Amino acid sequence: MFLKKNYPFAEYPFIRLIVPFIIGIFAFRIFPFYLNIQILEILLITLFCGIIILHFINSKTYKQFNNILWGFLLYIFLIISSYTLSSIQYPQYQFKENKSKNSIAIGVIKNTPEKKANFLKLNIDIQGIKIQNQWKPSKGNCILYINIDSNANKLYIGDIIAFKPNLDSIKNKGNPNEFDYQSYLAFHFIAQSAFLKSNDWIKISSEHNFSIIRFAEHIRNKVLAIFNDLNLPNQVSAIASAITLGYKNEIDSEIKQSYVAAGATHILAVSGLHVGVIYLIIQYILFFLKKNSWQKWVKLFLIIIFLWFYAFITGLSPSVVRATTMFSFVAIGKQLNRHTNIYNILAASAFFILCINPFLLFDLGFQLSYIAVIGIVYFQPKIRAWFHSENQIIQFIWDLISVTIAAQIVTTPLSLYYFHQFPTYFLLSGIVLVPITSFVIYLTILNLIFYNIPFISIIFNVCLKYLILFMNGFTQFIEKLPIATITNIYVNEIQLILLYLILLFLTVYLIQKKIHYLKYLLFTIFIFSLIAFYNKFIQLQQKNIYVYNINQVSTLNFINGTKNVLFAELYKEKNIHIFLQNHWISMGLEQEKILPFHQLTPTFLFTNLTTIDNPNIFTKKHFFNFYGYKILVINDDFFFKNKFNSTIKVDAIILQKEAKVDIQKLLKYVYTKQIIIDSSCSQKKINFWKKKLKDTNISIYIVKEKGAWSYQI
Repeated sequence: MFLKKNYPFAEYPFIRLIVPFIIGIFAFRIFPFYLNIQILEILLITLFCGIIILHFINSKTYKQFNNILWGFLLYIFLIISSYTLSSIQYPQYQFKENKSKNSIAIGVIKNTPEKKANFLKLNIDIQGIKIQNQWKPSKGNCILYINIDSNANKLYIGDIIAFKPNLDSIKNKGNPNEFDYQSYLAFHFIAQSAFLKSNDWIKISSEHNFSIIRFAEHIRNKVLAIFNDLNLPNQVSAIASAITLGYKNEIDSEIKQSYVAAGATHILAVSGLHVGVIYLIIQYILFFLKKNSWQKWVKLFLIIIFLWFYAFITGLSPSVVRATTMFSFVAIGKQLNRHTNIYNILAASAFFILCINPFLLFDLGFQLSYIAVIGIVYFQPKIRAWFHSENQIIQFIWDLISVTIAAQIVTTPLSLYYFHQFPTYFLLSGIVLVPITSFVIYLTILNLIFYNIPFISIIFNVCLKYLILFMNGFTQFIEKLPIATITNIYVNEIQLILLYLILLFLTVYLIQKKIHYLKYLLFTIFIFSLIAFYNKFIQLQQKNIYVYNINQVSTLNFINGTKNVLFAELYKEKNIHIFLQNHWISMGLEQEKILPFHQLTPTFLFTNLTTIDNPNIFTKKHFFNFYGYKILVINDDFFFKNKFNSTIKVDAIILQKEAKVDIQKLLKYVYTKQIIIDSSCSQKKINFWKKKLKDTNISIYIVKEKGAWSYQI
């Protein structure tokens, strides 16, 4: 009925299924409402009853109506099913009440402990919790940060630990345009975290039951140990581990930045490119298996086994599992000798993945992977047809160029939205680095196979070493080229949609040559330009003050049009950029000027005037004036001993760090309507200020609790 061949999109059944499924996931993201599983059961029964009714209404008069009703019921079912699935899987805050001294939780370490500067980061699957001497089964994931010591260094995936469940719900900092870390973890089923001292936890045992993830991590660690035995230079071994196993912990930050500037970061993350190379290798190895009755089944079985074995040795990272699932569906469609549509195969694999975790829809890797593959499948043959050469080398280079252009066309809007930059020389890096990456994978696999045979291993080692050294040198060369990257590009959600509409209308117009598509294209470009001009106009008029929520850091940011002056601790400049870069880009600001608070003294008066270079920002000692808005900053350098000649009126007082001042005495001489306690203050100091200011009529704004403070003039 609903799937008849003459029906539009009859060749794409999974595309028709995934569209309402995605709508349901988006609906939960926008309007979250937690449903009970019973609702899904009711919907299933309702749908079943609808099918029975439609089965008996089989007259020609109602046939078309039956088809429409069948489709409508199926779409509604899929929308509400994905909505319900999302509400069931979204993590809840289960442990708010469990902070008593006698509470104990038991959990299993889900991933290999991640070593940070002074602590280990553990992803814990909570199994049970003890409250008031009673054990209760529990479900949920959390992140634990524990101090590094000899016991912590012995922890491994699958170990069972007992710990004090002093869990706090994970919240964003509340800074403008910040990365939504809370949602990111929630989409990976994590809602809470805790910082534990060495005496707040204890290892109970290792998990004896078989665990697929533990087994996969064990295999990956074995392979990493082999890499270490190959005596390759550190950065060569690090790049080889990243390309083949997705292990990027050992890559130098400067090398990473070079790959970013070259537009080649996808090479360092095991994804569709790498799994595709493995898929081709397996295809070549199994060339002798013909497509007769039983050999095609053997070939299909071996392809899937080898693909998932590769996924295992990479530790079953999400990007590899996603790519392996995609190519498994491709292999099934191809080896069964069906005239399957590649778009339908992609939709089927995406549908399967989203059924397991619907929130992967919002994962950047998921979005880029599927968009890139769709772009390559659709645009690459058309771009390839622009040029043909009898010379195989030239044709090979053109094929690489066509693939790179096809992928870049469809991923650029998304990359601009997330990363705010465009790699100018992406074509050059794609032509050179993509084929070399394939050879690196080949050589690495051969190295792993023959590493016990010294003579052969040395040959592969030398080849691998110089290939990777060339890759690193090439990316550094591109990074130093003029205008290697166009940075500070801001695209909002509406502009992102408009960019894809521009791409859609342009493509359809070039294929069908119909004038109304050109009109749609020009109208969409006009709307996009109008939004861009409006944003720029607003940016030129902006006069804002911000105090940001950055742990243990004091900030005071004045934004005047596109001018950006920030007062902060200079020694924490790198940390500041991590939190504020997206915000500054979204506001269209020029290069920021950062002044340390400790230089706000007469000694540095001339330096301040020349550095600020903005007549609308006046500062004298601890006082600031921005378009008439007056601020007094009180920190550990502030010394108040004498009475002022008259009462001073300021619009806000900012309390920083461990400021030692008699606030009640100060308020006799300084009148204000608002006091801001910034994020450099400890919790102990925040509680102290709360107590001191309790009986005043002054508005108190605590940055650590409410997020960044802002004022628009």
